[in-house]
Amino acid sequence: MMVYFDSELGINSIQLRSIVLKFPRVVTHALTKMQYLVDYLRFDIGLDSDQLRRCMQQAPQILGLDTDNNLKGKVEFIRSRFELTDDELIKVIYKMPTLLNLNVESNLGPKADFLQECFEGDLIPLKKAIILQPALLGYSLNKRIQPRIEKMMKFGV
Repeated sequence: MMVYFDSELGINSIQLRSIVLKFPRVVTHALTKMQYLVDYLRFDIGLDSDQLRRCMQQAPQILGLDTDNNLKGKVEFIRSRFELTDDELIKVIYKMPTLLNLNVESNLGPKADFLQECFEGDLIPLKKAIILQPALLGYSLNKRIQPRIEKMMKFGV
């Protein structure tokens, strides 16, 4: 595993230690499954080596996702929901790789619905906001997004 992480992703032993500390189960996952996932991110999505390395360091739990039954659906949801180009999708994933760990039905979908309502269905400013600050989709809908938007509306912002 160390050889793969070093040769394919440029992740050294200190960085790998950090990944294992954040996601200990990574050592139990089949290398072929992780290679398939990394190849999907690299060749299908278009992340370069530096972007992949950052994603693995920021959100190593991605390595535990099932590529075909989980990850691809999340990526497709983000791409299609906000009508992102390939470069825009890469930018969103690079800035906020933890989005790939969120559930579409119970997390990303409701946030996207709420934000789209806030933008009165206008996808263009919503898309710009997501590209600029993809962390919007990472915040708690009930504890952070809704209360803040309600306060903004109350004050006419």
